[in-house]
Amino acid sequence: LTTAKAIVAGLAHTCALVEDGRVWCWGDNSVGQGGRPATETQNLVMARIDEIGVGEAIALSAGAYHTCAQIADGTMKCWGAGGYGQLGDGTAAQQNAPVGVAGPLSNILAPPAGGSALHTCSLIADGTLRCWGNNAQGQLGTGGTVDRSTPGAVADFP
Repeated sequence: LTTAKAIVAGLAHTCALVEDGRVWCWGDNSVGQGGRPATETQNLVMARIDEIGVGEAIALSAGAYHTCAQIADGTMKCWGAGGYGQLGDGTAAQQNAPVGVAGPLSNILAPPAGGSALHTCSLIADGTLRCWGNNAQGQLGTGGTVDRSTPGAVADFP
């Protein structure tokens, strides 16, 4: 019997973090947000994200078409749609399996946040905030509207 520790819902997909630190996802997988090749629909079928092993994940967050996991070593991995850079890996590419988020993200205290958004933000242990992805309305806090494919500090944050 597996016990869930956390559950997150994206736009049309859901993922759960289970007690052994693994991640399971189900629902829409059209752009890999369920952690499998986009051709593998996961309607009502759970799929374990094999690239995140036992004891690795400690927190989850889901955006519109992507999912991110905070890893026990302080890093983060994301997967799914990346067209706006919301996976944080330095590209705007779709990733069907977890990829590492670039940049200084060690000692993340909170899981990334994004809800149904096309961007992701995270709180860092030193109290700073970093965001990446779609920035059409200035939601990354950079003082402009240019999308970012790697985490960037929120400007003028106290």
